[in-house]
Amino acid sequence: MGRRFSHLNDVETFVTVIDKGSITAAAVALGTTASVLSRSLTRLETQLGTQLVRRTTRHLSLTEAGRHYYEQARSAFTLFDSAERAIQGKGGAIVGNVRLSAPTTYAHYRLPEWLQHFTRLYPGINIELNITNRNVDMVAEGFDLAIRLGQLPDSRLVSR
Repeated sequence: MGRRFSHLNDVETFVTVIDKGSITAAAVALGTTASVLSRSLTRLETQLGTQLVRRTTRHLSLTEAGRHYYEQARSAFTLFDSAERAIQGKGGAIVGNVRLSAPTTYAHYRLPEWLQHFTRLYPGINIELNITNRNVDMVAEGFDLAIRLGQLPDSRLVSR
């Protein structure tokens, strides 16, 4: 079974073109070329089996089907935006949980001051601190961050 909405990139292109008023302006906004967007619109029209936009070299206009599809697609993307804002927190506030693993000495002597400062800046973040000297498996144990001191033996890990 194929993906049902594999054409959503083309739908987003269509909405952006209409919002910006031209393929060229949409290309600038999306960081691509007008020819890429033109092909995207053609793909979408083929997918839907109807013409959405009448195009001339100087002007774009929506067909009746295009106007209806634009209104519905715009509403759908507005719902997506609202859902993302709701998950990310109200008013753009950063919220969520962070699982952090740190070695014993570091966690007792250096980390408390930094964590106090961090929690004042980001009160919506809940930090779950695991204090251990063993190297944790970040993926298997579900850690977001780990602080370790010393040489980095595994070159696949990212250190800072």
